[in-house]
Amino acid sequence: MVQLGSLSRLRTIFDTNIRMSYARGHWQRIERVAEAMPWLRYVATLDDRTRPAHRAWHGTILRYDHPFWRSHYPPNGWHCRCTVLQYSDDGLKRRGLTPNEGPPPGSDKTREWLNKRTGEVHQVPRGIDPGFQHNAGRVDLGEDAANFLIQRIDAAPPDMARAAVGAPWRAERFRRFVAGRGPKAERDGDWPIAVADKAVLGAIAARSRTVRLSDDGAEHQRGRHGDLAPTDYARVQRILDEGELFRAGPRHAMGFLEMDGRPWRAIIKATKDGSETYLETFHKAQPHNLDAARRRRRRIDRRK
Repeated sequence: MVQLGSLSRLRTIFDTNIRMSYARGHWQRIERVAEAMPWLRYVATLDDRTRPAHRAWHGTILRYDHPFWRSHYPPNGWHCRCTVLQYSDDGLKRRGLTPNEGPPPGSDKTREWLNKRTGEVHQVPRGIDPGFQHNAGRVDLGEDAANFLIQRIDAAPPDMARAAVGAPWRAERFRRFVAGRGPKAERDGDWPIAVADKAVLGAIAARSRTVRLSDDGAEHQRGRHGDLAPTDYARVQRILDEGELFRAGPRHAMGFLEMDGRPWRAIIKATKDGSETYLETFHKAQPHNLDAARRRRRRIDRRK
């Protein structure tokens, strides 16, 4: 069992993931019918809980391909209840609506957000929570998919990070990524597959809790462990949560966990500057591998 936080936190996680899933499905529909219905209208829930910036964006009408929607397509933060409505030219006329000449005043202003775990500084539009500054509807369609997910995880409070990683192994793009299929643009970059806790991060001197699988790592896995299915990568999180963990060098941690009657091993590593954490290898192991780790390796104390 893993403690993810209070009931209110869990509700926030569930609500946000539902809204993200809706946004992806809605955006795909928007693009399918964009030729006939090219206009999008930002709609905020106008009550005493509405963020001032989201209230200011309410009613904005711009074409679906306007740059505004790359960063301001909702949800735009935790608990964001905004959405968009789509119209044709005739639909706007019937409702007496007129497109805006440009984005809302001030919507191009940004603020600096420092990711304390990675040391990276991001420019986040004012009024948008860190990690939500990308069009959530496009994360399964464009090149920014993995970066979007990683930023959400690193920006999320600790008890939300695990849920923010979601289940990438269920996504078709991830399946193509680990199999080495599809356009090269889809195979470049990293995919988030797990979240490491403080004990592991401290052991390898890492600042980023997001465990990534790089394109080079995926190629290594195909060459050395081609029998693994995309869904097997769900086991990496289980190893980090439930397995026996050991130091495997100044920047490496090794974990073992018996699943389906045999041990599985995962090794993660931190980059030299500690800003990123990667899965180095993951595969089915042998009992003697675990026995050797118990004899030769220093165990990582989860209580720290």
